[in-house]
Amino acid sequence: MTFSQESMRPFKIIGNIEGIDTGRFKMLRLVASAANSIIFTSGDSIVNEKFTITGKIAYPHAFLARVYKGNSMVPTEYFFIEPGTQYLNGYFDSIRYTVPLNSSKTNTEFLEGYWPQYKSVEKFYEVYSNAARLARSEYGQLIPDTIKARIGNLQTSFINKRDSLILQQASQFPGSFVSLWVLAERFFTVGYKEIYEKSFNRLSSSIKLTRTGKFLGNHIMTAKITAKGQKFPLLNVMDVKGKKNQKIRLNNKFTLLEFWFSHCGPCIAQFPELKNLYKDFKAKGFNIVGLSTDRAEDKASLNKAILKYELPWDQLWDKNGIESVKLTINSFPTNFLLDENGIILEKNISPVLLKTFLEKNL
Repeated sequence: MTFSQESMRPFKIIGNIEGIDTGRFKMLRLVASAANSIIFTSGDSIVNEKFTITGKIAYPHAFLARVYKGNSMVPTEYFFIEPGTQYLNGYFDSIRYTVPLNSSKTNTEFLEGYWPQYKSVEKFYEVYSNAARLARSEYGQLIPDTIKARIGNLQTSFINKRDSLILQQASQFPGSFVSLWVLAERFFTVGYKEIYEKSFNRLSSSIKLTRTGKFLGNHIMTAKITAKGQKFPLLNVMDVKGKKNQKIRLNNKFTLLEFWFSHCGPCIAQFPELKNLYKDFKAKGFNIVGLSTDRAEDKASLNKAILKYELPWDQLWDKNGIESVKLTINSFPTNFLLDENGIILEKNISPVLLKTFLEKNL
């Protein structure tokens, strides 16, 4: 089925959620940006287990939903909406959907094609997460490096298989909106990877020329400037006191540029290991530069976090994350290992692999 790239056509979602007399079916765009060509005109209230949502849409879009009943909420997996009428059915305690009827062929394609393959790949995530959970249970914060490395390899295996599935989807179905949206979801979550650029290049011209396709393509090319082997770009940032036009100092053989913010749990969890690496290798030519993306109103929290966790390295501030957004840095922590000339050697290197790298190269 083909869809006009420009004209907006009516859509109607007729829903039935068992177990909810009164509630809400709140739809969330899978990629929250100006790349979405959709207008909502009514809906999201559930009354006597039923709801109707209407609007206009140019071509199939992917969504998540949050289903509310009183103070309880159940999230859904993502699904597809397109022009025409479609039916979404589920029950509140474990939300799920039947294949939408009438014109919604995109959701049928997703459920019968991509989704079963993804679920098989997800088993590798379960292996990784179970190994990580067992290690934390047995060792707490003192997990041996050998076990950390094994867990890291399991995580990498899952990520590689998931990325390969996206490339496979784009290669086999270049004119599919499923191919477009599963790629967009990963890219805007993780950031640039060569395999994502390759996947985008496999898409058909008609898909690339949609508003979402153009938006995704532009961001992939922008984010490519922070790929491995590129020189890290100059950033318009300040120090934590608010002094503008600060530069990243590259006075050492290797510098880890760490993007974080003060309320980021995973960022804070890495501080002990990074502090140990900083202590062990600073005199040998290693440095760390923190780059916070905290909002202006969180400046006090930023300063408090630096003091609380006794961070010994230089800190810069990308106020409100303006520069980070330009580079499509959406997940945290994100790091870049730079050489003395600012060339990107590694991106998102783990503390364990960073230690191995420094032991070998310093």
